[in-house]
Amino acid sequence: MKYPIFLVGLIALMSLPSQAAVYKCVVNGVPTFSQLPCGKDAQVIDVRYSKSTNDSDDSAKEEDKPGVTEVDSFLADQKIDREIAMHQKNIQKYETMLAEQLAQIENINQATANYLGAKSIEDAKKQQASLANLNFKSRIENEQQAITKLQEVKKRINEAAAESNQPL
Repeated sequence: MKYPIFLVGLIALMSLPSQAAVYKCVVNGVPTFSQLPCGKDAQVIDVRYSKSTNDSDDSAKEEDKPGVTEVDSFLADQKIDREIAMHQKNIQKYETMLAEQLAQIENINQATANYLGAKSIEDAKKQQASLANLNFKSRIENEQQAITKLQEVKKRINEAAAESNQPL
């Protein structure tokens, strides 16, 4: 008697849908995704699940693979925005450090100039300011290049999401 109930339960679990609905709403100007309708303007988002890399078939065709969904795009955008903010914070930190170092350079005295091998205090200040600028400007430039690359990745993700969410 217990086996038929167990069998019915097992069949019921196996017949559950493999996709759940995802709803997108804009709450206070912020896109929000939920399993339940989150407002009057809730839109159902098509979420395509792909096989894991272990389950994938090597002979699978490129067109059989699902595209980037709007949810994937949103999450990737959020991650990239956080990384961009981190790089911008680093740029501000480097600019502050450069300003502090330049202020310290203004306090160079003759003994320090002699130690640095400069002919005068002004030469020592120019030499040290040049080194500080070179050091921090290269760091700032690296951070700006990282931001540019992230913005390009973000653009490609959004373009891919727009293409894959087009109506058939």
